[in-house]
This record gives sequence, structure tokens and C-alpha cells, in this order.
Amino acid sequence: MNIREDNLIQLSVDLERWINSKIFVPLLHLHCLVEPGNPFKMTNVQLVEGDWKNFTFRMISEADIPEVCEHLRENFYPDEPVSGKIGHSDLKFDEFDMAACKQLSSNMCFAAFDKETGKIAAIRTITRRKKGDDFISVEFVSPEMRSAIRFFTETDNKCNIFETFDIDEYADLRIQCVGRQFRGKGLATEMYTRALAFLKQSGFLVAKSVFTSPYTRKAASNLGFVELARKYFREITDENGALVCPDAGDNEFVAVMALKL
Repeated sequence: MNIREDNLIQLSVDLERWINSKIFVPLLHLHCLVEPGNPFKMTNVQLVEGDWKNFTFRMISEADIPEVCEHLRENFYPDEPVSGKIGHSDLKFDEFDMAACKQLSSNMCFAAFDKETGKIAAIRTITRRKKGDDFISVEFVSPEMRSAIRFFTETDNKCNIFETFDIDEYADLRIQCVGRQFRGKGLATEMYTRALAFLKQSGFLVAKSVFTSPYTRKAASNLGFVELARKYFREITDENGALVCPDAGDNEFVAVMALKL
């Protein structure tokens, strides 16, 4: 396995054993779910946590990691548009788990729990992006993930967020996933509302995200996000430079959008 262990920031993982055994959760030893020098006031957390309709919101803890990964495997990895275009494999899902676990170390990720069942209904991951940081600082092995990350990185590189907004860092809204049975209930919008209030109070000047469906792009526009760059699905290539989905339509594209807080 050609994956650098230092890329997993304090996740003490024997990655080869993790991928081969698929029993990754017991092998995760998160020393802390907080990046060094990145504390947040409890008053800020209270902007996220609390009850809304049939859901309870709270920050994700280490104990939630197994359910977080299960939720993503059931509701995000198969349904996210780019993920669906590039195809699926067990290794791709394992590497998706790895990337999601790294995002959880930011201490800015939260979930909505269904009050009736206690199960996760939705997840929001957020990271702090500083000038000079890579879009993704994890190396992947699966051809599916390598194609996806190359595509997203190329789109991200078309933006000049730091120069456009004259900032040294911003909040990167990464994964938002609402469980299939909870969609269409306003939960996604509520997740955004809480996330943006939290980020503004925490001192961020800009929030950025990548949107891959017309529905999420419309929702983002309604919240005030503006498009900075786009790249069409038909431009996705494999390891040999061959087009993965040349017949993708004009409305199938990824948009990098940002919001001044």
C-alpha cells in the first residue's frame, strides 16, 4: 500500500490491515478530535447543538465514528453524483471512510439524530482550509477515488479564493449527507443554517463548498453562495486520460461556490 501514514494526522492506523480486514473502526485511535491550536468556544457549539422538529443536533464524537461511516456508506457514497459516475469498489468505500475520518478531526463536524430511533439522520463535515493547503491531503489507491479527487482538485484549482476574498483561511464545507428517509423535510437547509451561524461566530470570513447536483446548487444560491468555478462531469478522466462519462449532460457539473460570512 503506497499511502503515507503521516497523511492520516494522528490516526494510528495500519492502513493495509484496515483495508484488507475491513474492521477499521477498532483500529482507529483518534488521539483527539481537535486540531492543535483550533479550539472553539462552547457558545459557538451551542449554535449547532439543540433540538429542531424531530431531530437533535450535536457535534460528532469519537464514539459516533462507526455509525457515521455506516450512514455515509448507505446514503452518500452510492448517491453522490460524481461517486456514481466513477463506479464503486470495496477499496473506494474504504478510502472514502478514511477521508471522512480525517475530516472529523477538525472538531467542526456535527450530525442530526432522529429522536424516535436515536440514529443519525444527517451529517455535516467541515474543515479549516489555510493558504498553501492541498484540496485533499490524503493519497488514494483505488482508481475510482483517484479519478474523483483529480477532477475535484482541477476544479478547485480554477478558483482563487484566497486572492478573491483577501483571506488566509476559510471554512470548507465538505460532506453533507441526509439519510434517504429524511430527505424533503427541510433538514438539509437547517444543517446549512446551523453550520453557517457556527462558522460566522467562530471568526471565519468565508465559507466554500463544492456542489454536484442542480438541487444542492439551487439551495446554495438561495443561501447567498456565488459560483466561482465549474467543471463538467464529461471531463472526468481515468488513470490513462480516457473520458469516464463522455455522454454526461450539460446540467451535470460540479460548481465551486463561496459565501462571504
